[in-house]
Amino acid sequence: MMGKLEMLILMVLIALSLGCGGGGAESPSADELTVRGRLTDVKAASLLEVESITVETETGESFLLEADNRIFSGFTPSHLREHMLQGNLVTVTFHQEGERLVLNDVLD
Repeated sequence: MMGKLEMLILMVLIALSLGCGGGGAESPSADELTVRGRLTDVKAASLLEVESITVETETGESFLLEADNRIFSGFTPSHLREHMLQGNLVTVTFHQEGERLVLNDVLD
């Protein structure tokens, strides 16, 4: 049986592994696209839900990605804004639905 200390260590390790990682470890599907760049805009639907983000690549190409008010594990709107203010690079995966680009996941 696991003692309190072992349980605490396990919980801390799980929390650290979730950290800033995105929601999926699955391999990308054929219609999934990936872009790496800096966040230039973050719109929140609530404290936890992301409405949309805008990512600008190093070549200056800008992508408006709609999140449909989803919650992304480890990436609250405030956390995304922190990345935006610090100028940290993020990698995003998304797919196209008609004219819309829909955000699938965000990674550091």
